[in-house]
Amino acid sequence: MATLRAENSALNERVAMLQSEIVALQENLAQSEILYTLLDFARSNPEHEYLAATVIGREISPPICNISSLIRVRTMACVMACRW
Repeated sequence: MATLRAENSALNERVAMLQSEIVALQENLAQSEILYTLLDFARSNPEHEYLAATVIGREISPPICNISSLIRVRTMACVMACRW
């Protein structure tokens, strides 16, 4: 009986570890899909210059603003093209 409990405990630990791995892989997949979408956008709009940046804050209103206006950059000045 003790052997079964030990095996059950080991299996439960393995399940928890695999569930954590699934969550991490799903997060990686979601990030990859976003990056592929941005890359496809950049490739389909070669007339623009793009600059990678880290967003440290954002305006929450109005809620409608398309991604192309947020990531489009002309020259070296970073321009937020959303028109509020």
